[in-house]
Amino acid sequence: MRDNITVYVGLPGSGKSTIANLVGGQWRPDCHYVKGNDTVDDSSHVADTDIMVTRNTGKTIPEIFSQEGEEAFRRYELGALQQALHDPQIEHLSVGGGIIETAQARKLLQQVRTIYLAASVPTLVERVEEDEHVAQIPAGSSSVSKIQIRSGNNQQVSEDDDTLRAVPQVRPLFRDGNVEATMRELYARRHALYEKIASHVVTTDDLDTEQVSSIVSMIIEGNIDATIHVPDSEAPYTVYFGKGLTQCVADAINRGTQKVMIVHPQSVLAHVKQLQQILDNDQHRRFQVFTYCVPDGEQQKHYGVAQKLWGACGDAKLGRTDTIIGLGGGATTDLAGFIAATWLRGIHYVSVPTSLLGMVDAGVGGKTGINSRHGKNLIGSFYRPQAVVCDTGNLNTLPHEHSVNGYGEIVKCGFIADQQILSVVERTPFCELFGSQSTALHATARAAIAVKADVVSRDLREGSIRENLNYGHTFGHALEKVSGYRILHGHAVAVGMMFAAYLAHERGMLTDEQVKRHQTIISHVGLPVRFAGASIDDLMDAMLMDKKVRSSHLRFVLLDGIGHPVRQRVDDRELLRRIAHKVMVPDNGSWRCQRDIDIDYLAPHSPGDYALWIP
Repeated sequence: MRDNITVYVGLPGSGKSTIANLVGGQWRPDCHYVKGNDTVDDSSHVADTDIMVTRNTGKTIPEIFSQEGEEAFRRYELGALQQALHDPQIEHLSVGGGIIETAQARKLLQQVRTIYLAASVPTLVERVEEDEHVAQIPAGSSSVSKIQIRSGNNQQVSEDDDTLRAVPQVRPLFRDGNVEATMRELYARRHALYEKIASHVVTTDDLDTEQVSSIVSMIIEGNIDATIHVPDSEAPYTVYFGKGLTQCVADAINRGTQKVMIVHPQSVLAHVKQLQQILDNDQHRRFQVFTYCVPDGEQQKHYGVAQKLWGACGDAKLGRTDTIIGLGGGATTDLAGFIAATWLRGIHYVSVPTSLLGMVDAGVGGKTGINSRHGKNLIGSFYRPQAVVCDTGNLNTLPHEHSVNGYGEIVKCGFIADQQILSVVERTPFCELFGSQSTALHATARAAIAVKADVVSRDLREGSIRENLNYGHTFGHALEKVSGYRILHGHAVAVGMMFAAYLAHERGMLTDEQVKRHQTIISHVGLPVRFAGASIDDLMDAMLMDKKVRSSHLRFVLLDGIGHPVRQRVDDRELLRRIAHKVMVPDNGSWRCQRDIDIDYLAPHSPGDYALWIP
């Protein structure tokens, strides 16, 4: 099948025809007519299956439905798709929203670059209900004189001496007049099918056509390597993953935004300047750009920092339609998202994680917050971003220990949901696991993001299955707290996963081999499997402040076999103390403490076995 064609799919109102024409470079006022958000072009390399059907049959879509029925229309539609895919001149193809329900069409669409233009139900309803105003176009244009019918929106075109005017007709799907109810039914029936066949998903809510077409162009050109959709019928968003995506950040900003606040640490100042330059030079939109520099690491997730940042928002007079961009590691996206969630009870937010950990964890999922003296992330909000932009070019600037740190969350997703992640890690030499050119890193990071996107789309507010993402976190967060948040999160979670594995083994849920697999994989990516420097009593007290505690009962995410997480209450404090000793460095002299400020590890007990020093 051809690799030089892009097919656009989506529900009615998604703007498939408009984007196909914009990206195809055919947006010329003398060769198209417009109805609402849809544009029709009679160029040779931009096509629409609805137009092809009407030309092939000589009938409008309503006529086909009324005279022959939907089954006949689907046959004609499939034939048009096959015709277009075998026409070497066609490079951009818009297809009808219902084509996805034909199994043979789905099979064909999976063989080409297919972009799903996704939007929330309220957005789609608004677009369809506004789809009544049809622009006039001059008669006499050779490009449009052949176009007699625009059947994608079921509008017929009549010709007279002065103009061609599109005459609106009711779409067959919306004849009963209840657009919202119909759209919700279509979304429920088709959304999963679109996601299954699409090679990329672009969320179009609150973006104009120029923004969407720019993002689609980056996909076609190869800058955006992958898109991971976080579906929600009310507020979906997309994670963009690739290299050189600063323009993508600008394109993801809400179309109504006038002021942008970029929250960032000093370490990413070069990236901030690059983004600011793009925003300043945007010819399509005029932004007033503010920047706010925060401390590095977890120190920024402090109430005092948040209070000053709220003050900066007030000084900038950020309004409800304005946007905050969190550009930095996971701590920055946590903080910036929390400020966006709380300023004016919620303004737009774009997450731009620059660390591997931020990309696979904090930047995705809508959890925002700051720390308190009682524990990590205890003050926060669930708040969806507009988009998440993961630029892998930033990974080249990370210190090695921060790349290792990100693998803590990656292998966690492997243990709880996607064992392919574990397989990739196991067969990849250590030296090939890191760097922006690492195929293993890209594959496992994308897979980890997909795991998290799937979970949070089903449980945003951690009412049930989202707690599974906390595998290793109860003990890991305790390690972070007793260290004063001076150790890296992924390192702490690695030890926490070993704690959870030993606990599951004690309960008969994991075998000796499965516990050993934990240790082997965690060690292979350079993460610690034990700790030293903290007391068991302090760790027990810290665990009691975990967010999963219910009525003073500790609850853990454990594995009932790898890939099968469960949530269990554990009241046996002596058992927990015994397990803690299993992941504590034994006082037998075989482990040599390294207390240099730049070294977080103890010397290995055996090749690849590291322990975490709690300062």
